[in-house]
Amino acid sequence: MPKINWIKVLKIVIGCTSAMFISTSLRLHSSTAVCTITLLSIQNTRRDTITLAIKRLVAFLIALAISVTTFSFMGFTIPAFGTYLLFFTAVCQFFQLTDGLSMSTVLTLHLWVSKNISPGMILNEFILMVIGIVMGFLMNLYMPKQIHEIRTDQRKIETALQHILQDIACKIVHQKTTLPLEQSISQMGGLLAQARKRAEQYRNNTFFNDMSYYVQYVQLRSHQLEIVRRIADNLERLTYVPSQSYMVAEYIRLIASSISEYNNSIELLEELALVKKGFRQRDLPHSREEFEVRAVLFEIVYELKELLELKRDFALSLTPAQVKTFWKKQNIQ
Repeated sequence: MPKINWIKVLKIVIGCTSAMFISTSLRLHSSTAVCTITLLSIQNTRRDTITLAIKRLVAFLIALAISVTTFSFMGFTIPAFGTYLLFFTAVCQFFQLTDGLSMSTVLTLHLWVSKNISPGMILNEFILMVIGIVMGFLMNLYMPKQIHEIRTDQRKIETALQHILQDIACKIVHQKTTLPLEQSISQMGGLLAQARKRAEQYRNNTFFNDMSYYVQYVQLRSHQLEIVRRIADNLERLTYVPSQSYMVAEYIRLIASSISEYNNSIELLEELALVKKGFRQRDLPHSREEFEVRAVLFEIVYELKELLELKRDFALSLTPAQVKTFWKKQNIQ
């Protein structure tokens, strides 16, 4: 069963009834239109609310200029209204103001129906617009931050990535995995999609760039998942288990145990240099099969290097404010 967003339900009820009360108290003409404006002004995030409010105010001012000019010269006729729509729609599309097209046209229709473009009537429509937009903004002052859900998403993503890496380590030495790797990777992709939606909503409910941290985190894990997917595809080419397989598998287990959000991967990259050195110190392959398998393992090592460099670069890209706000300094490694 679909869930009901009771917070948004209450916002619509309180916002619309309050706007109706204000507009009727002021004895505004066509006061019921304020309900529609309020409905359209209540968005899912604060940033959306403000962005659309600005666009709709600009669109309304343009609509007034075009409608007053058109109706003054052509009268309050259907051809005049059609001419207004022609110019106003074109202008909205050109300046990317189509979000204000319907709302402004509804208010302009009040002028057309009443056959009145006096300053008082224009002020009436402007006040209706302002009441609806302001009420929508006031209703969106309260937005659930969903921090708990976002942090839960992060823990699930890290656990999923941990299990995938452990399964890859097992697969390299020809052991069974807990789940088919394709299934595990697909499940993590679903977790990332859900986390991305929540993170973007959180960012759009704030007005500070530092609040994009969670979006950056999800992007990091998405890029790492692509690397893991490439590694998983390479596993089918491993038809032989040289000694290097155990070295690589052990290193992947080390990465899996250190997958924490707060690990900047510098120590893991230093450890990787030792793994590569171990590769060079081993005897040359004795057969074509061993040569090909060792080449695949070496390719996997370089994929792991990229996976860790992504995390290192992510950590280095954080602003001091983000580190202070989101990272627990005692956990940074």
